[in-house]
Amino acid sequence: SSDVCSSDLDSFDLINKNEGYLVGDQILKAVSEIIKETIREKDLATRISGNTFLIFFFNLHQGEEDTAINRIRLRIAEELKSNITLGTGFASFPHNGTNIDELKQLVISNLDYSKFSNYQNNNTEPGSWISVENINVLIVDDDEKNCKLLKAMISPLKYNIYMAYSGEAALLLVKKHDFDIII
Repeated sequence: SSDVCSSDLDSFDLINKNEGYLVGDQILKAVSEIIKETIREKDLATRISGNTFLIFFFNLHQGEEDTAINRIRLRIAEELKSNITLGTGFASFPHNGTNIDELKQLVISNLDYSKFSNYQNNNTEPGSWISVENINVLIVDDDEKNCKLLKAMISPLKYNIYMAYSGEAALLLVKKHDFDIII
């Protein structure tokens, strides 16, 4: 499995406007270096445009997404001595999508939500950082059509959706995963 994270610096346009492009460029270089030094060797990061970075985390255990990105956020806060915050959007392959379009849509949606929440709450303290939480939903029904219908109804919520077509299959999944919602 792999997780893709899109990150960008909140309010970066204001930094360029108020402090100048040279300062903005120095911050981008510093953040790039922090990301490079903080991720594991097997992970991959790239700057894709402006102040937006893509980070690919490989083989994270469920729930480690926040820990991985918060290590980067903490180093940014400590080393840059500013209230620059990092908006993030996560998607996991294959849990949240099985093709690039599904993952891209979810990452962008989650990034927008994170940035909006950081802006609304002025989240500059580590304890207030948020990421969209991965909610695990198990749909159990012996009729495959019902499972697919429920999945279609829930999919816009961007939850991790698992389906089981029997009680036995559901029990096997429950032993492997922690579910927040079982339908």
